[in-house]
Amino acid sequence: KEGYIVNYHDGCKYECYKLGDNDYCLRECKLRVGKGAGGYCYAFACWCTHLYEQA
Repeated sequence: KEGYIVNYHDGCKYECYKLGDNDYCLRECKLRVGKGAGGYCYAFACWCTHLYEQA
C-alpha cells in the first residue's frame, strides 16, 4: 500500500519542494510508518511506500 502522509492535527499533507528522492520525506515516512517504509517527494507532497494494509 502507498499514499501521502498527513498531519493528524490539520489533515494537511506534508509539503516538500525537492521532487523525487527526498531525505525529508524518507525520514518522515519512516517515523510515522516504520523502518521498512520508503518515501519520496511527488507532486510537492511526501509520498510513502511499503505502508501496512491498515494504514
